Amino acid sequence: MKTLPTIVVLLTFVGLSLPACSESDDASLQQKPVAATTPEQGEEMPPIAGGMSATDTQDAEVVKAAEFAASQMGQALDSVLEASQQVVAGMNYAMTIKLKNGDVYEVLVYRDLQGNYSMTEYRKQ
Repeated sequence: MKTLPTIVVLLTFVGLSLPACSESDDASLQQKPVAATTPEQGEEMPPIAGGMSATDTQDAEVVKAAEFAASQMGQALDSVLEASQQVVAGMNYAMTIKLKNGDVYEVLVYRDLQGNYSMTEYRKQ
């Protein structure tokens, strides 16, 4: 009969302590979702480290990269419609360009650290 009081005390202790440790009862242990926010109209998104970031279509480096892409296709550049850039070991430029003949292309141009350009992808729209 000596074991019965020990078991009752042990069960009482376990019964009282388990709810206090329960993950579902303790709100501080539960992860709360982080609300995604979007900028107000007219505001720009902050750049994402290592990702593509929108850039000015009139930027001198963007225009140079677009002119290089057009020349690789044997055409002259009319305008840069959209542009993004990504810092790598050099710079990647993802652009939508319009050529003088009216064709529109999505291109990816890489500029290495020495300033040499290469067109790594292109696709006619």
